[in-house]
Amino acid sequence: MCWARGVHHLTSAELQVGRVLHLWQDFFKLRCDDKDDFLAFYSGAKKILLKLKVEKLVTVQDNELLHEFFARVINAPELKDEANLFLKDFEKSPEAILVLVHSDYRAQDIRELFRWGVRFFNAKTLYIASNLTFL
Repeated sequence: MCWARGVHHLTSAELQVGRVLHLWQDFFKLRCDDKDDFLAFYSGAKKILLKLKVEKLVTVQDNELLHEFFARVINAPELKDEANLFLKDFEKSPEAILVLVHSDYRAQDIRELFRWGVRFFNAKTLYIASNLTFL
């Protein structure tokens, strides 16, 4: 009896609306102002969109809203080229473009790591070579 009341209470319309409004508030708080914020932004956006889709909301299917939102909140200069696809390519879904922006982020990250690794290797090689003594 008590369990049935608890289930009824948790599935009531008021609580469902409250959960959905909380998710939308969290979604609209997301920002990506620099490259370091992107992974947290990407993870949060994917997680919230998945939860909103589980609620079967019509607004989650509104690609124009999501395109506009993502174009406005991704302000990292390094990611702006890919983020501009949200305003140009309405054929792709917002999630697909978000994955492209994520791929661009990862490529830039790998390129920076590789460049840093090469610099480190060259500096270490020069240091070792300068300290070698020949017999």
